[in-house]
Amino acid sequence: MNKLRAQLNEGLRAAYLLLGNDPLLLQESQDAIRQAAATQGFEEHHAFTLDNSTDWGEIFSLCQAMSLFASRQSLLLQLPENGPNAAINEQLASLVTLLHDDLLLIVRGNKLTKAQENAAWYTGLANNAVQVSCQTPEQAQLPRWVAARAKLNDLQLDDAANQLLCYCYEGNLLALAQALERLALLWPDGKLTLP
Repeated sequence: MNKLRAQLNEGLRAAYLLLGNDPLLLQESQDAIRQAAATQGFEEHHAFTLDNSTDWGEIFSLCQAMSLFASRQSLLLQLPENGPNAAINEQLASLVTLLHDDLLLIVRGNKLTKAQENAAWYTGLANNAVQVSCQTPEQAQLPRWVAARAKLNDLQLDDAANQLLCYCYEGNLLALAQALERLALLWPDGKLTLP
């Protein structure tokens, strides 16, 4: 998330690929991109969940709708849970060719397989996109994530408190983030230690 914020401070890219299994990281990444986009004049936001009944005509017309009075717009595409199928891959490949400066594309979904990463749309988008990993941190990386998140809440954790939080909330970053917010309210001095 810190890498994404640093990249957004440098300026928006044409597209963002938010790929992973963690709902909190996916949502926070999406929100950070939208906030940055709003400061750059992206006022309209459109969201589509991709499946076999997606109205691609509507998506393509949004991408091509450019007038003197049209505002900049963002387009969020939610990939199917198992990743895009051949038909969706084909439509995404066409969509990638329609990107322009007044359109910000955000693609959100689970981590792709190697075969899915070889699809034409993905390889075409990779050069102009920022890929953000939204995978839940593994157990070995979780203490570092907790420490960084605690710092955002003005909390200082000792190692024992950090380990206890990791143990209690492993695999559920949303509950962990909420617990840290509650702890920040309960301990205004910000120092959390276990005896």
